Amino acid sequence: MEGTLKIDLKGTEVVVEEPKNWFQKIFVGKKEYEKEAATQFQYLEKIYKIFSDLGWKNIVSLEVNSETVYEDEEYKEDDFREAVEKAYEKVEEKDFDVVIKLENTEGGKEDTLSVDFASKHDVGEYPLEVEVSLEKSSEEVNTFLTGVKEKVNEVFGVESGDIEVGDDDEEDEEEEESEKEADEVAQKAEDSDKDKEE
Repeated sequence: MEGTLKIDLKGTEVVVEEPKNWFQKIFVGKKEYEKEAATQFQYLEKIYKIFSDLGWKNIVSLEVNSETVYEDEEYKEDDFREAVEKAYEKVEEKDFDVVIKLENTEGGKEDTLSVDFASKHDVGEYPLEVEVSLEKSSEEVNTFLTGVKEKVNEVFGVESGDIEVGDDDEEDEEEEESEKEADEVAQKAEDSDKDKEE
């Protein structure tokens, strides 16, 4: 089951960017955007604390401003801290986007989680977004994301947040449809083999 948590953090500052040249002055004008209070270092430390406390310590990849600074090609366990240390080598003093992908394979599960953060963004957009795909029911996914929101509030402070979770019935219908299509393909292959034998 998939779910998304979008969070607006406390301490956001609205910044007005004046046009830098005559072209921008005529065709663009002033531009407003929101800037988050956390530096890249603070953000990475806090995100590490939130998700490692929740048991998510196995990282798949970490990107800073679209550049992959860590990718787990050796399938290491518990390498989140190592990835964060690597990211410090690419610390941006000003604006930054960070994308962290984590997984949890305990007990044979294939749960995945993605954290996307933008320090500068359009007014009204959420700076922090968490997407999950868990082998759980929609109610359990909602409970998990609510727990994440509470941890984010403890560490960052939350202004507002929005949780979206898929529907169990829709997922069941998709699985049934997929199984039906697979059965039809298998039946056609079987009929084709019979025709060849005749």
